Parts: sequence; C-alpha cells; structure tokens
Amino acid sequence: MLSIFFMILVILGLVSTQKGYSVRLDLSIKPEWIPFDTEKPQNPNIKIAESQNTNIILQQVWNKGNDIYFNFHTTFDLNYNNGKFLYNMLINDDGTYTTKGSPEDFQLTDLHGSQIQIGQTGYGPGSDFSFGIDPSEYERIRNGFNVSYSGMILYEYSRK
Repeated sequence: MLSIFFMILVILGLVSTQKGYSVRLDLSIKPEWIPFDTEKPQNPNIKIAESQNTNIILQQVWNKGNDIYFNFHTTFDLNYNNGKFLYNMLINDDGTYTTKGSPEDFQLTDLHGSQIQIGQTGYGPGSDFSFGIDPSEYERIRNGFNVSYSGMILYEYSRK
C-alpha cells in the first residue's frame, strides 16, 4: 500500500505539462447514504464517480446535529510514463500546491432540479473535498440529491 502511495506522489511530483481545465463532475447522492436518524459518522466508502483516471469516493457522511457533512476522497489510477488526472489544487511550477477551492464550485439540486443551499465547504488533504447541508434543507434531500462539482482541474503529464 505504501509503495502505491509513494508512486502516486512521485507521479504527481513529475508532472511536466500543465494543461489545466476546469472540469465539472456530476455526482448523485442516494437517500440510503444520508444519516438523518444518527449522529454517528457513517463510512460508506462508495466509489460514485470515475473520470480521467481519478476516482471520487463518498468516504464519510456525518450528521453533526447542526448539519450533515459529506466528505469525498479522491484516488488515482496513474500510469508512470504519461496520463491525465483530476486535482482540485493548482500545481505550481516549483512543485508546491495552491488551494483554489470556493463554495461556488458546488451546485446542489434536489431531484426536481431546484437549488439546495450549501453550508460550509472544505478541501484536503490532497484532492479531497467536502460540504455541509443545513437542517433547513433536510426535507429537500430526503430522497437523494445531485451535486455538480466544478473544482477539479484536468492535468496531463508525461515523463521526460
């Protein structure tokens, strides 16, 4: 497991061609994943999207009492020599990362297409992201809801 993680870090560090484009991911949250009746963190660890060698996993959903918080984890299926991946930070030429996240990256809608108010948002570690939904919106998400997340950037890399 450690060697896979190391390989991902090496590949991310070797990114030589930055062709960054904002990418929108459309995610569907099923009602059975929303813990209305318990404040115990739920850890579904369900892959809900895959794009450009990047997997989006619904890692944790937690009803904190004052909101329900949805945490998403990203994993990568990278080729050593070249490929593409999605990342929600800017990768700078000097190898550092800059967070670019914004609450405007998230558009939540109920099953009828009406907008749902988003609460707090979060980013990291790595390319993970999260958001909360206020109790005033619970009735609108009871049957599930959709998330359009535009915070990812498409990177293409090749080994020199």
